Amino acid sequence: RVHAAAVAKLERAFRGNGQRAQEIHQRRLAGARRTGHGDEFAAAGIERSVGIHFETGDESQLPGAPANAVNDGVEPKDSCDHDIPRFTWWDRKGSAEWIAYDFPAKVCVAATSVYWFDDTGEGECRLPASWALFYKEGDAWKPVADASAFGVVKDRYNTVVFRPVRTTGLRIELQLPEGFSSGILEWKVR
Repeated sequence: RVHAAAVAKLERAFRGNGQRAQEIHQRRLAGARRTGHGDEFAAAGIERSVGIHFETGDESQLPGAPANAVNDGVEPKDSCDHDIPRFTWWDRKGSAEWIAYDFPAKVCVAATSVYWFDDTGEGECRLPASWALFYKEGDAWKPVADASAFGVVKDRYNTVVFRPVRTTGLRIELQLPEGFSSGILEWKVR
C-alpha cells in the first residue's frame, strides 16, 4: 500500500515530464511497495523526508535526481530501476563524493542500508569503487566504529552495522569508479 506522502512525492517527481513519465508513474504506483523504513526512521525518533535535510557534495544535480529520492519509501525492483526517482552524481566520474542526512535532533543509530543505482548497459552509472559512513559530532564528521563490511553489490541492500551512536547527522562518502558515476535508489537508517 502506498502512503499519500509517497504518492505526492512521485507525482511531483514526474510532473511535467510528458506522457512517458505519466505511464511510468501510473505503472509504478500500481506496483509500488512501502519499504517500511519510514517506520524505522520514526522508531529512531527521525522524521521521514520533511524532518530530514539532505546535503550532497554536488549542488548541480540533474532535475529528477533529487537527494531526497533516497528516502521516498519506494522499493527498487533492481539496481537499474529507471521507473522511480533516484539520486546520482552524474556527470561526475571517478571523483570523491558524499551525501548526508542532517537530523533535527540527536538520534541513536546503529545500522544503515544502501541500495546502489547501476545502469550498466543503459547509462554510465556503476557501483561505487568504495564507500564509508561518518556520523556528526559537533561540527566534525567521524567514522563509525566497529563497522561491518561496506558492500557494493547490485540488486540488493548493502547493510552496515556499527557501534551505536547518538548523532545529528550521517554522511556517506564514496569514491566513484574510474570513468563512471554512481547513484543511490534508497538509503535506510536504523
